[in-house]
Amino acid sequence: MVKAAEICMVVKNSMDALKLYESIFDIKKFDVVDKGVGLSEAIFGIYGTPFHLLDENHDHMLFAPEGGNIMCIWVNVAVPDIEATFKKAMDAGCTQIAPVADIAGTTIKNAVFADGFGYVWMLHQINQ
Repeated sequence: MVKAAEICMVVKNSMDALKLYESIFDIKKFDVVDKGVGLSEAIFGIYGTPFHLLDENHDHMLFAPEGGNIMCIWVNVAVPDIEATFKKAMDAGCTQIAPVADIAGTTIKNAVFADGFGYVWMLHQINQ
């Protein structure tokens, strides 16, 4: 019996989203199906966590987040260099929610940004 979990995200265009995430994170592509907008999908990993991007397709009840809506879920990613990763996100046109900041009394830094597809990402750097 196989046991697994993945994070699935509906976006307007999964090929565009994949390009964005590749420009920010060190990702590993598992499967990419480019059949045009509405029919494409991509499965990739960020540090061992699988993500499945699906194009918005109303016929299949797949709806992407609408711009400007606040998400009640976000993705936490621990990265080795938070300043470099956050800069890549900003350079790629993402929106800063919270800049890179030290968490008082800890060895942790974090930052938060929203991508243009309606998803929020919290970055962490844990120094030991």
